[in-house]
Amino acid sequence: MALSASALWTKIDNAYSMGLIKSGEIWLEHHDYPGYLVGSHGVILSLRERPRLLKGSFVSGYRNVFLRRRDGALKARYVHHIVSEVYKGYKPDPSFDCCHNDGSRTNNDTLNLRWDTKSENNKDKAIHGTQPRGAESNLSKLTKDEVMAIKALYKEKHIPYWKVAQKFGVTAMTICNIVKGRSWVHVR
Repeated sequence: MALSASALWTKIDNAYSMGLIKSGEIWLEHHDYPGYLVGSHGVILSLRERPRLLKGSFVSGYRNVFLRRRDGALKARYVHHIVSEVYKGYKPDPSFDCCHNDGSRTNNDTLNLRWDTKSENNKDKAIHGTQPRGAESNLSKLTKDEVMAIKALYKEKHIPYWKVAQKFGVTAMTICNIVKGRSWVHVR
């Protein structure tokens, strides 16, 4: 649904008079999603049918909305990706992440977003305390208490890695990494 310039401005004017658009915010249309305006403070306004702000839902703590593409297909997208594409350009490399400078997954203001490497994003997560560690990670097979028990077992009795691994249902390499301080380093 490509709108003519006059039709677009009429819809924008209607949205402003309804209080959906605040003064001082910059609004731009996403090239791939006509009929939607992306605000510089991280909100998306649909101009399809009647003007309305898209609330969306949260997926892994990030706001997610459904938008209709130029070809008519409905697509689920993270709001921070959409805002970055409009105000910062498309990802410079497919391996890049959309990073939140302040670590808040809900702050989608254009000044808070940037494209960066996964490595830099992981450094940010460590600084902001948003990187899942240990049992907080959905990949973890062990709890903090189990890791403390593993460290104590090895320190006191020097039980072979493979025997400890069998007891806790993990690999000997996992036990080795814990004992040598390569993983679960935050647990003493």
